[in-house]
Amino acid sequence: MSIKTFDMQVLIPKTHEVGKLQQVQLQEAQARQQEGAQQVQAETLKTSKQVNDPQKSESSYIQEKQEEEKRRRKGERKGKDGSGDQEDAAPESRKIIDAAGHLDVTV
Repeated sequence: MSIKTFDMQVLIPKTHEVGKLQQVQLQEAQARQQEGAQQVQAETLKTSKQVNDPQKSESSYIQEKQEEEKRRRKGERKGKDGSGDQEDAAPESRKIIDAAGHLDVTV
C-alpha cells in the first residue's frame, strides 16, 4: 500500500491533531485516577476517625463516673460533719449507653 503525495500532505497535519487528542485523553485519565485516590484517602480518614469516636465516649463516661464519685465523697464528708442528711436524700438515677450500645442504669 503506497501513500500518494497528496494524501501525505493531508495526513501530516492530522498526526499533530491526533497527538494532541491522545495527550488530552491521557491527562483526563490521570485526573480521574488522582480524584479516585483522593476519595479513597478521604474515606480512610473518615473511617479512622469513626473508630476513635467510641473511645471519646468511653473517656467521657469514665470522667462522669469520677465526678460522680467525687460528689458522693463530698456528700459523705458533709454527712459526717452533721451539716448534710445523706440518709434522707434520694439517690440520683442515671441512664448511660456505652460504646457497645449497652444501657447501664444506675439507681
